[in-house]
Amino acid sequence: MIAQEQARWEPLGTGRIAPQGSIADRALAERLASYKRQGAGRYRSVSPADLATALPPGPYVVSPKLDGETRFLRVAGGEAWLLSPNGKVIGDVPATEEARRLLAGGDLLLAGELYANGSRRRPRVHDLAAALAGGAGAPTDHLLTSAEVMYHRAGDSTFWP
Repeated sequence: MIAQEQARWEPLGTGRIAPQGSIADRALAERLASYKRQGAGRYRSVSPADLATALPPGPYVVSPKLDGETRFLRVAGGEAWLLSPNGKVIGDVPATEEARRLLAGGDLLLAGELYANGSRRRPRVHDLAAALAGGAGAPTDHLLTSAEVMYHRAGDSTFWP
């Protein structure tokens, strides 16, 4: 089990959420916190008009702006969880169930963004805050995650960044 105490789980729509500091594996919790401090802080936003002058020449990966929160998708042992750098754990929501099904048998950790989108406009962080505060009635079908970088795979102790 990924979380320390079963009793700390609270309902979150079709799933459940455990509060800050709930990750049982202290080494994993520290890796997540370190990524947030060292890696995600280096991202930068560049407007399309400034792309040619703001960056040195070279190949780049450009992604749409998703306004949410840093989350890690952990898949291992037939389970999938969304983990935050401060130790919150989300499970049994549509996004984790789909990851569990698609990545069955995998052992990996993906860094990405958790966001909520129930409208046609660009996702905003307050959409995510509202969804996560919804308790048993939370619209968990609006929770989505995007993977930005593979952080770990079975048998590989590589640390990123």
